[in-house]
Amino acid sequence: MITRRQKDALSAALSWLHRNVNRFDPDLHFPGAPPYCQAFGELTILVALMRKHRRAAFPFLAASLAKYVQELASQRIFFEKAMKEDYASLPHLYVFALLKTFATTNYLAGGDLQRLASKVLRSPELKDGGVNRRLELKCLLEIGGIPHRLGSYAGLVKATDIGARRHLCPVTSTNMEVYRLTHVAFHCSRFGTYPILGLSLSEKKFLSRQIEVMLPIFLYSRDLDISGELLLADHCLGHRMWAERPGATDLILSSQMSSGAIPGPYYSSTEEGDLRGEGAEDYLFSTCYHSTLVLCLLLCSVCANAAA
Repeated sequence: MITRRQKDALSAALSWLHRNVNRFDPDLHFPGAPPYCQAFGELTILVALMRKHRRAAFPFLAASLAKYVQELASQRIFFEKAMKEDYASLPHLYVFALLKTFATTNYLAGGDLQRLASKVLRSPELKDGGVNRRLELKCLLEIGGIPHRLGSYAGLVKATDIGARRHLCPVTSTNMEVYRLTHVAFHCSRFGTYPILGLSLSEKKFLSRQIEVMLPIFLYSRDLDISGELLLADHCLGHRMWAERPGATDLILSSQMSSGAIPGPYYSSTEEGDLRGEGAEDYLFSTCYHSTLVLCLLLCSVCANAAA
């Protein structure tokens, strides 16, 4: 059951994202802005989750964010940029695949989504990202209903660090190694909207144990972004660490700023204090939007489970 404090924190975080929604525009350039379309693709994950469980959490905010995503994605130039060779296309695939789960209008002409998927399949993004990128792409293609030959979830998971039972070292592991761990849970559960696929019982236990080991390390270092991802990955596995270890969630909530944002690992109150006006708002967004999104994904999922 979600607590009043958690629901208030979710309301404040969603309201901050809503106030800053124009900063998710891929064509808006400001110092520290995320790579082209990355933040917009991530916002679409949250919108898809909220629209799937529209009665569970803040339907007005869900509808307003969905309207923004749909209006931007409906501009033909957004798709045309995705098809250019010098643009990374994976974030666009996030948007168009996830739109199919909640939009009432088809924003692409016949065959466009398949063309976009084909471009991603032959791109350096897929080759350089290894098996974790293929797992991510399989998740998106199946959400979008696009045929593929990427193999089964189980086969792909076996080639990941989880399948190889590669233990992460709490002292020397990099952030990217932990992100690869959490994203296996995200992609095998379609971002927490389905029971997890492709992991054997022993692989689930291994992943769960890795989360248990790594979470205290990142909480201690006040990296609320990865801490939130670890709690979300645990939730995707069907567990309740967010409830069974309230201290972990409470630490994140107690760090929430008055604006509603959750400070990311690169946020500095001193740097923010040196800025004024739009510059300060741009800085806050670029350093805090992802950790705030992660908290919203976690608590929206918890709300949905409580309402089920």
